[in-house]
Amino acid sequence: MDIIAFDYIRLGLDQQDFRDIIRKPSKNNTDASFFSNEEIWRQFADAHFETVESVREKSVDEIISENPGGDVDRLLRARDDAWKKAVGEKLNENFQRSRDKLSNKQQAAEPIKLLQKAWEAISAVDTSQDSFKGDPGIKEYLDEIGKKVKEYGEILQ
Repeated sequence: MDIIAFDYIRLGLDQQDFRDIIRKPSKNNTDASFFSNEEIWRQFADAHFETVESVREKSVDEIISENPGGDVDRLLRARDDAWKKAVGEKLNENFQRSRDKLSNKQQAAEPIKLLQKAWEAISAVDTSQDSFKGDPGIKEYLDEIGKKVKEYGEILQ
């Protein structure tokens, strides 16, 4: 967990947002953070390491030895900036996806709120995009959504 925390600090994640990763669970809120929910944490951590480990960074010693007499602060800032450029978008997507899952878990006892969010998300899909027709995952998700809607409809009958 420490490595993930450090990476998000390095990325510049807002302190308030950072709490969603590590907040301790309480009696009234057992799903207080990614870390407090095993399934969310495992998926979050796996995606995090997959992203971060795909980038090869030079060590501080390598950078210093390749730039003798260089401004170490500037060299390390450049290293951090390159790292952020390489992983930032994926780490932010992983964070937001995990935050959405956590929010959904927290609202599990309020099905109308979750159904409203689902409706809003589905209604926002732009079907005119080439990716809508070209991504085979779209059909799979639509099939799964259809099955879930049917299952919920049968519960109400």
